[in-house]
Amino acid sequence: MGPDNISGKLLRNCARELATPFRLLFQTSLDRKVVPVCWKTSTIIPVAKKSRPSELNDYRPVALTPIAMKCFERIILKSLLQPIRELIDPHQYAYQQNKSVQDATLYLTHLLYKHTEETKSYVRALFVDFSSAFNTIRPHVLVEKLKRLEVRPSLILWIVDFLQNRTQQVRVQNNE
Repeated sequence: MGPDNISGKLLRNCARELATPFRLLFQTSLDRKVVPVCWKTSTIIPVAKKSRPSELNDYRPVALTPIAMKCFERIILKSLLQPIRELIDPHQYAYQQNKSVQDATLYLTHLLYKHTEETKSYVRALFVDFSSAFNTIRPHVLVEKLKRLEVRPSLILWIVDFLQNRTQQVRVQNNE
């Protein structure tokens, strides 16, 4: 559960009753081009990478966001991806349906083995971790890219509002 303390199970069990209120909330947010502050709040929970963590780097920060925002993000993502689906590189594996890290690893491994079968050849590979890329988004650059992709101006303004004034609270979970 995120900072709103609403479980996904509750939402799923009450989906029929909550569909109209959520639709109205989402539409109002889009119409006003404003994301409610409570939807921009996340709770950061440190999750151990090792069985016996001994230093801060032994933890991975996991952000729990409100369940309503997660639902709305999926709707927004679909509307953003529809017009640009054919522009997406077929070898992009992140944020693509039915694609995973394992798919990327298998494809890369296949290319590496195929190349090394040639005589007198070698392979160089560079791996870049973009896991914190979301934290380094420059809104003005994103706006220009979204404009070039002909995303609706009202949706662009909504996205900019989403990226501004986010709050995070850190919660330490006792696993003992």
